[in-house]
Amino acid sequence: MLQFAALFITALAISLLSTPLVRKLAIRWDVVDRPSDRKIHKTPTPLLGGIPIFLGFNVALVAGLILDPTALRQAYSAQWAMFLLAQVLVLGIGIYDDKLGASPGVKFLFQVAAGASLLLGGFGIRLFTNPFSGTTISLGGWWIPVTLLWFVGISNAINLIDGLDGLAAGVAFLASLTIFAISLFYQKSGVSILALMLVGSVLGFLRYNYPPARIFLGDSGSLLLGLLLAVLSLEGTHKGAVVVTVLAPILILGLPILDTVLAMLRRLARAFSRAPRTGGKTALRGAVSRSFSMFEADRDHIHHRILKIGFSHKRTLFVLYGVCVALCILSFVVVSWKNLNMALFVGAVVVAIYIGIRRLQYKELRFLRNGMFLNILNFPIFNKKIFQAFVDLIFVGGAFYLSNRLTFGPAAAAPDSLFFRAFPAVLLIKIVVFSLAKLYRGMWRYSRAEDLIRIVKAVFLSSAASVLLLRFVYQAGFGDHVILHILDFYFVLTLVSGARVSYKLFFHYYHLEEYKKKILIYGAGAKGASLLAETVSQNGAMGRVLGFLDDDANRHGTDHMDHPILGGLDGLESILEATPVDEIQIATGPLPDEKLKRLKAICAATRTDLREFVPRSPRRGDLADAPSSNRSEST
Repeated sequence: MLQFAALFITALAISLLSTPLVRKLAIRWDVVDRPSDRKIHKTPTPLLGGIPIFLGFNVALVAGLILDPTALRQAYSAQWAMFLLAQVLVLGIGIYDDKLGASPGVKFLFQVAAGASLLLGGFGIRLFTNPFSGTTISLGGWWIPVTLLWFVGISNAINLIDGLDGLAAGVAFLASLTIFAISLFYQKSGVSILALMLVGSVLGFLRYNYPPARIFLGDSGSLLLGLLLAVLSLEGTHKGAVVVTVLAPILILGLPILDTVLAMLRRLARAFSRAPRTGGKTALRGAVSRSFSMFEADRDHIHHRILKIGFSHKRTLFVLYGVCVALCILSFVVVSWKNLNMALFVGAVVVAIYIGIRRLQYKELRFLRNGMFLNILNFPIFNKKIFQAFVDLIFVGGAFYLSNRLTFGPAAAAPDSLFFRAFPAVLLIKIVVFSLAKLYRGMWRYSRAEDLIRIVKAVFLSSAASVLLLRFVYQAGFGDHVILHILDFYFVLTLVSGARVSYKLFFHYYHLEEYKKKILIYGAGAKGASLLAETVSQNGAMGRVLGFLDDDANRHGTDHMDHPILGGLDGLESILEATPVDEIQIATGPLPDEKLKRLKAICAATRTDLREFVPRSPRRGDLADAPSSNRSEST
């Protein structure tokens, strides 16, 4: 323990002494972070915080390699050169970025090079333990990309949360302290000493980074800390050659990982929402064409959201410290309970994270709260017979296997069992009966009560055909297999009917009033009334009409067809600012070119879709694309 204390004090002292010197150099070299709309700090602050952390950690490490020929030398003598090279690579690109600025692509290449050097040094995730079953799983050749993804991902995760004084350094301090405790638990003295040296070097820097910060980590510090934590979290949770559980390192670094995942989802959703959808472009192609938005900096990280809720700087910091402490404790619990079933435990953690994300109120992630993700139910494939038949095949096969398993136990999986011999024939005969019983007529979303009767009839007939098939073709006596037939009928009926009912319920939920597309009709005349009638007749499938636009100022503020006339083109920008609108549908005669051009410009600026209503007959209408642009271009 004296050796542990000596190396900890060495790292702490070097970091404490070198940080003020590095701060002065950063000011002299003009390596400072200046305030901007995206940043929280109000005064220019020096960067290059990675240098004192690098010095504190590595000087103490050299001292440890010299003083201890067992713990450190045996563990890291062969890996030391590559470990040092990886640190130098990320520190170097970080210093360059702090001073001159580097593109995301260049920084990524350096991170990959650092990760590759660690792979050559022998660091990696080759095996891991499934926390639910306790079985060991080998990654085979996949260990290389998985390990590289871990190193690069954690480096960027620490970089992303470095937006609040003391946050990234504090998280790194708590994480390295947890790695120290877990490595002691496994009696891995080499890793525990390394973790303790990292604790000392981060603590010395945190003395000057705690709010109000006198120096920032910068990319040099955040990328370096991310790399060190990525390596030590893996090494510290190893036991021999096996990673005890994949959950432990993930939980230790849970806060930066969660913030990174949210940032990716948020920016991906933003890329889709900004994607141009004219000229036949799909949302996916449009998002790809604007993929740079995935890398746009913003003020929507977890710490930004907590600040927006009304928390002070320091209170936000302590809240996030508390979250990090809780996750670190959970990681130690995972390690301690490695032989227990962790399903309920992991479920509780996921639920807690979900509740926390909802509280942060990310507008880009509304699908977590309001069902936007159910857009998938509108895909035409869901109403194709081939898709419905394929789903039923899965249900029939699963039900037949489960029935055999419950009836005959493990013997049902034997190669010569009834299940394996009759499985293809049962699938074929049941799907044929389903088709003859007209089970694939109509669409799931329009299922009615009489359709349930058709499903029961089809399942009963298919089960009867299955009984005859097993009895006369496979010589399976009815009396010996009565339980099998009953279970099979029950499972097939439950799955087939449940899928259709669930789909209809989901579709109904998706089309609740508050989730429908919000529409304004431009033109409060006969054509506008026709469009409104068409929308109502579709039972909300086209969207929900909020009101009308009309250029006759005398009608503004009145009602047309029980819907308000909100204003005209002159006040449209104010209307769209005050009222969330997804789409404007033109229901007038041909608009003058100047007016149409102005309308398109307003819709483009507010990212509001624009369509033209083209009636097919006096009683029916349809929506067709506007002549030159049916939707506004993203800006």
